[in-house]
Amino acid sequence: MQGVLFEVHHAPAHYQHLVGKQVNLRWSRDLMVQRRVQAVTKDVYFSSEARFNQRQGYVHPDRLDYWRRVDPLESLAGARPKDDVIVTLSHPVVEKSWQIGTPESASTWNFYIDHEPVQITGRYYALVRIVEPLEPEEAELFRVVHFNAASQEFDGQEEVVRFPKVVPDGNGNVSSTTRGLERSPMNQAGWYIYGATNAQGEFVVRSIAPRALLRLQPDGVVTGENPTLRYLRKQAWDKTEVPKGQVKSVLLC
Repeated sequence: MQGVLFEVHHAPAHYQHLVGKQVNLRWSRDLMVQRRVQAVTKDVYFSSEARFNQRQGYVHPDRLDYWRRVDPLESLAGARPKDDVIVTLSHPVVEKSWQIGTPESASTWNFYIDHEPVQITGRYYALVRIVEPLEPEEAELFRVVHFNAASQEFDGQEEVVRFPKVVPDGNGNVSSTTRGLERSPMNQAGWYIYGATNAQGEFVVRSIAPRALLRLQPDGVVTGENPTLRYLRKQAWDKTEVPKGQVKSVLLC
């Protein structure tokens, strides 16, 4: 298994020299890991339905068509035509190697993992409160204020960030909107925004999550096996459980 190329964006202090470099990301040599990978390694051939969908404008992993023995790492990397999938690795084993007779400067770095990488959105994140949109009609630019860890308030630096327009699906429907974010009840506790800067130096938001939902402070607690199952099967799906525009977290014991 040769693995895939992996560009390092963040690393612990003793591996900071690898930031910005490409390394080889490979599966662990552990026998159980290799067996698990082999069990899901498949040949890829596009069906007639897949080719029809391509003609309709859907994105398919063209690079993997007619590729034999595609493993999960190759599938993950090859599915994105612009090589822009972003992941985080859990405790990779890092090794340096070079051929005998070549200088150490020509060495290559190999990351070995025993579990699939976790896909994430954006290389950076921030905790902000949205102040106002700068373009009320077609809001892409928003003025935000950052959370101040020292004061524990949203009185930090102000910044303008960009929320790209949501691309409609094949039926012309959009899955979300940024309209009215500054008026949302969730705005009081702030939002985690995930993304990276563009060529103009603007922070482009790729995803957003309400801080109130991610706090370790549940809005309710359900205790016991039967009440927990009843909540999961019925109550959690009740339209009156969470009003529109609100979120709710429940600790299930």
